Amino acid sequence: MSVLDLSLNQFLYISENCYSVAGISPDDIISKGDGFLTEYVPQADLSYIQTARQAARYFYSRPEVNPSDYVLTFDFHIENAKTSFTSLIHHQFTPIQVAPDKSIRLLLCLTSMSPYPKMGTIEMAHKNNKELWTYDRQEMKWLLQPNVELKDIEKEVIRLSAQGFTISSIAKKLNKSFDTIKFYRKSIFKKLDVESITEAISVVISKKLL
Repeated sequence: MSVLDLSLNQFLYISENCYSVAGISPDDIISKGDGFLTEYVPQADLSYIQTARQAARYFYSRPEVNPSDYVLTFDFHIENAKTSFTSLIHHQFTPIQVAPDKSIRLLLCLTSMSPYPKMGTIEMAHKNNKELWTYDRQEMKWLLQPNVELKDIEKEVIRLSAQGFTISSIAKKLNKSFDTIKFYRKSIFKKLDVESITEAISVVISKKLL
């Protein structure tokens, strides 16, 4: 977790668990400021970050939008200073101090391992309902997405999968056939636009679909 002051363009706070990702201390990250990105984020990702920031500013500027009501999410790679291992990290940005002119001063950022196999998804989600927008980088516009609705049985398959149950054990536990559980898993993958149960679990958790 971190808090960014956009008016000063610097971090105000970074939690200790960021060390496991970046390999440097929170104080070192704070002292580097935006220099942290240029030093530990691949060059290709930097232009993507800039695109996400510009898209967010455009979204927040819309008359009907209250920036405090929305959470911006996108993923980019961070290289660990100790191991040089690069991880795709999921970032959730929530405005916590907004000026009357809708300019954002303070942002809360929560990070976790990305639920997606690669970067490229930029989303804006309403905090109090299921409204979800994705940014089309080619068309340079935000698109309202249809709500993802999981059936109760699909939610149960996700819950049991997250607990480590195999397809066979889920089938036995739910008194369904092996092929039926495989069918539900394929349905889940299609709805969430993922390719594995691990990705499905991550997306369901990050989007609070259970």
